[in-house]
Amino acid sequence: VFLDVAFLVQRTARPVLTFDHFQTESGIEYMMVKPRHSLLCFPAVEHVRNGINSAIKRHEKTPNFIVFDCRNVQELDYTAAKGIGSVKKELAAQGILMVLLGPSDEVKLVLKGSLKGITVHQVDNEHDLDICLQEQSAPNKHELREIVAPLLEQKDSTADIAIAKPESLRRE
Repeated sequence: VFLDVAFLVQRTARPVLTFDHFQTESGIEYMMVKPRHSLLCFPAVEHVRNGINSAIKRHEKTPNFIVFDCRNVQELDYTAAKGIGSVKKELAAQGILMVLLGPSDEVKLVLKGSLKGITVHQVDNEHDLDICLQEQSAPNKHELREIVAPLLEQKDSTADIAIAKPESLRRE
């Protein structure tokens, strides 16, 4: 029983993460971070942060985009959501945009409750990811995007978190 509990704690604190480099259909390169397990909670936050930082350092050139694949994550606690917000801020300070791919409704709910005032880019599938990354990497729109993007964010009337969607996916 002790070994089973120890294994469970170890798996919770040190989730298996894979780091892969991909290109969208339009040729934009990004690093995908994919947790193998469906639970992401407090003890795992530092491990995820360290894993992302190590993967960035190992890469020859710093990626412009980190995509955190949430399709396997079914449960997320408050502290882990706050940790994702901190990682997003750290990456933004380095000029790296973090995008969440395919978060479940439960994960979105926890993020909305814990990341008040922080814009989290999220997309549902690879096609939407391609559109989002194209919009974020347009070289001539960089200065204008910093001014206009906050004006275009969709606000949820029941929460303080903005879910940023690519312009072409927004519905008025």
